[in-house]
Amino acid sequence: MASQGQDCIPAGYVRRAHGIRGDVLVRGVLQDAKDRFVVGASFPTNEDTPRTFEITSVRMNGDDFILTLDGVVGRDA
Repeated sequence: MASQGQDCIPAGYVRRAHGIRGDVLVRGVLQDAKDRFVVGASFPTNEDTPRTFEITSVRMNGDDFILTLDGVVGRDA
């Protein structure tokens, strides 16, 4: 994730939506992903107009993380 004026290291990527409440299935790409994907951590997106999301809940699904993000209230959000 890098946008203009920022140097960012990708921590993971969203694989898909999980359920209907807005959770996302994320694949961590760093060795310390379990230390980074924790409640209260925030991450910027790599969109043209970046947004920042804070993690409010974390669950595991195999090697992937199921994250609830603040402000994401439905599957289409």
